[in-house]
Amino acid sequence: MQRRRRIIAVLSLLLLGFALVPVFQDNLLAPADAYFFSNWDRESQALVLAKIEQDATTGSSTPFGLTNAQPQVLSPYDTFDGLRAGAVPKATSYAPYPSSLGVQGFLFEGLYRAGCSSLTCLNTVESAGFSIVLVLFAALLWLAVSRSLASVVLFSSLFSPWTVSAAHNLYWVPWSWLLPAAAACALTLARTRRWRVVWFVIIGLTTALKASMGYEFLSSTTLLATSIPLLAHVVHGRRVDRQLVRTMAIVFASCVAGFLVVLVIHAFVVGNGSAAAGLQTIAHDALKRTYGSTSLAAPGDGSTVRSLTLSPLAVLSTYLVSWPTSVFAFDIGAAPYPPFALGRSSFWVMVVVAAAIIAVDLIRGNPRWRRNAVVFVATASAPLSWFVLAKSHSATAIGVNYVLWYLIFIPALVWIIGEAAATSTRARRVTNSRT
Repeated sequence: MQRRRRIIAVLSLLLLGFALVPVFQDNLLAPADAYFFSNWDRESQALVLAKIEQDATTGSSTPFGLTNAQPQVLSPYDTFDGLRAGAVPKATSYAPYPSSLGVQGFLFEGLYRAGCSSLTCLNTVESAGFSIVLVLFAALLWLAVSRSLASVVLFSSLFSPWTVSAAHNLYWVPWSWLLPAAAACALTLARTRRWRVVWFVIIGLTTALKASMGYEFLSSTTLLATSIPLLAHVVHGRRVDRQLVRTMAIVFASCVAGFLVVLVIHAFVVGNGSAAAGLQTIAHDALKRTYGSTSLAAPGDGSTVRSLTLSPLAVLSTYLVSWPTSVFAFDIGAAPYPPFALGRSSFWVMVVVAAAIIAVDLIRGNPRWRRNAVVFVATASAPLSWFVLAKSHSATAIGVNYVLWYLIFIPALVWIIGEAAATSTRARRVTNSRT
């Protein structure tokens, strides 16, 4: 009987995952306007299309899964759907993109060869992957941490202009961002030492998979996974103890180990068999995205020079108060559902309100403040780590990195505010019933 229930539960989650695919593939709930949704970081996605185009038309291959079409990076979009019918690419040459192994390029090339030979088909597969992993993560978060927080995580993704626009992107493959955290949720549910070891290994493997598709956001995905055991403890009212700290340390170490394995492999590939030469090249690229000298920028690359001279506080202020979109939106264009949007300033308003709730609870001596403070800091650490550590990348990737807030911090803000409102409403009802 229990096995049957588990099978039904798994099938139900899969059905929900597939049912939500149009939200991410077709912008069904319209949290993003049509232009933003269709053009979200097309330049990065073109690296995958160029790889497929190069292999399909020239037969040549490189050890990297991503390629730059030259002279126009976006040219693969013009002819991609017609390649099978003999369309001639506009690119005159292709240059490998050595900043990552680009495993996603090989994955989508395999799908292309298997018959998924249009951009719409590949985007739909990617949307389905994200939708299913998101539902899986929410379900595990429901079991491991909190039902209400898990629900907010799911719905936040459905109404986020950034998450919905990123979900179908072939370069970013955002389902890979959630896998280590999903494995960490499963770890907190494990009841035997054997299964705990298994999940520690899976956390490392899923981080390695993420790193093999690009090093972007790795600090965020690592801290997100590391925070899961802590969130499970504090939300359930348990005190932080030595066992929890040990578990978090092993989760963090598993993520780092997965990253280092990929880094070594990448170094050998970039260095043509020389790990030392490869590491030097990778370090040069990393410094250009973090805190390196302005001399690392290519001639005429003013945006990179500017990003390397900006202070971390200047970058953080941009991501706090200079939102280019609504935080949440909904507009299906049909009665009786009017359009709805939380405007550009609502993010920092939510931050201030959540912080005020914690402060008021502290002043009043409500023990809830400790739980909410830990949730606030732990969930904020994931996006903030990338904004600060990869300061230069965050300064140049303004059109991408806002999505990091939605990994769990924005859902946590909504959860803290919603829990406080619900508690206040219940208290008011009790007071009114007594009078």
